[in-house]
Amino acid sequence: MLDHNLTFTQISSVFFAMFGLLTIFAVIEFVIAIWISALCCGAVCRCCKSQVRPTVSEINDLLKAPDMYAWFIQPLLVELQ
Repeated sequence: MLDHNLTFTQISSVFFAMFGLLTIFAVIEFVIAIWISALCCGAVCRCCKSQVRPTVSEINDLLKAPDMYAWFIQPLLVELQ
């Protein structure tokens, strides 16, 4: 028959065992998340690849557009001067 009279030591040891297991899983999940984000950044980021620069005619077309493109046009104009 099962003994339902658990002592505090038995309950705390079960608690610490579950806490330790959950901590290990959290660390593993963190490492996997960092690893996956590094892989995705390597696939998506354009840090090391050559970037296509817009032509002067494309910039002129953008200048004719509304001011919503001003954040994009200003740095290009500075580089062209």
